[in-house]
Amino acid sequence: MVALVVVATSVTIVPLLAGGRTMTVLSGSMVPALPVGSVVGDRPVNPNALRVGDLVTYASNDELSGVGIDLTHRIIGIRQTASGPVCTTKGDANNVADDRPVSGSAIIGTVWFHVPYVGWDERRRYPCPDR
Repeated sequence: MVALVVVATSVTIVPLLAGGRTMTVLSGSMVPALPVGSVVGDRPVNPNALRVGDLVTYASNDELSGVGIDLTHRIIGIRQTASGPVCTTKGDANNVADDRPVSGSAIIGTVWFHVPYVGWDERRRYPCPDR
């Protein structure tokens, strides 16, 4: 039990101390890299430091409801514009790239670590369709 408390505290507190945050993977779009129920720790990143292959969490809107959501996908392309980088992203398990480009300013952070299945209970409390 003590080990579980230490892991839970570390997974939550360490990213906060580094200026980042944690979130739970709710869909299978990043399988096998990020299994559903994984807890992901993000850390802030300068948009100009982004590289193809980075796993990033970014702010978006749900295509059906318009509600703000955060997604974690892999960068598969970067285009430089006058207002900064614009990224093409894709979930590893998805057949095609995401249809909306992601501006560097929408990037919340890069994935620093993940702990598989620790957040599985979140999937039950906040079900969402796979993306």
